[in-house]
Amino acid sequence: MYNHDYGKASGTQGAHCHHELYPYLEGISTNPFEHPNTAKAIANGEIQQHQRALERKVRHDKKMIHYSEKMKDVVGQSHYKDMLSRHRSQLRDVVKNYDFLHRDYSREKIATGLSKKESNRITQKRIDQEAKLNSLKKEFGKAGFPKDMDEYRRVIYNRSDTRALRAHTSGREKGIVEPVIRYTDFIAKSNELNTKLIGLKTKDGRTVESYSQHMIARTFDTKNDESHGNVVRIGNSPDELVNDLKNGTVIEPDKEKLKTCLLKNGKNMMELNMSVQSHM
Repeated sequence: MYNHDYGKASGTQGAHCHHELYPYLEGISTNPFEHPNTAKAIANGEIQQHQRALERKVRHDKKMIHYSEKMKDVVGQSHYKDMLSRHRSQLRDVVKNYDFLHRDYSREKIATGLSKKESNRITQKRIDQEAKLNSLKKEFGKAGFPKDMDEYRRVIYNRSDTRALRAHTSGREKGIVEPVIRYTDFIAKSNELNTKLIGLKTKDGRTVESYSQHMIARTFDTKNDESHGNVVRIGNSPDELVNDLKNGTVIEPDKEKLKTCLLKNGKNMMELNMSVQSHM
């Protein structure tokens, strides 16, 4: 003990040292210290970090509600109130399921709203979004796009709908989507693809995990596909894609995670992210 600076502020039993001393009799005394279960400690730590993440989301939701009220954004208020309710529910479930956790409401409180820097960033993003929407309407006409920013925000607050909107916008810009096709048609088709493709088992023993944004556009007919020399393209329905995946053979040109899959015995070519579930 004296070899570790006992009696000095920087040594054993010094300032902020929490070690305890016990009498020791050789041959009689035992070491009362039990080494903690490292694996369990790590697992519990990860669960606690999940709780901390939910607390951060709760604080962020409250700040965004305050910001939305300030901007008179009714759609935003409704969205973030729903998110706040969801995250609080998830937080209650986590604390209920693990007895070593406890609810600390002080971690869910906010003293202020968004920082000036964050507020300015979000405000500028909203300005850019409105400018982008107006630019698209000016170039392609109002048909097919959200009629105003409230409708636009209702879409972007939904991750799946946002992806479909981006696919529609990209398709219009590339000239592979007809003007009569609306963004709501893309959302409906995206929902159908999600239901019918995600989790689908192929003939080759793979499972479809996701599909490319461009694939949504390929489910629609077009009389002028500008990306392929203004040719007529007949769209592939989700049911046709399901049939080809179940009955065709998937051929991969490379080993990348996201790849273009050719379907032997089928006419389709698509970008799919797949996992192998069995030996082929």
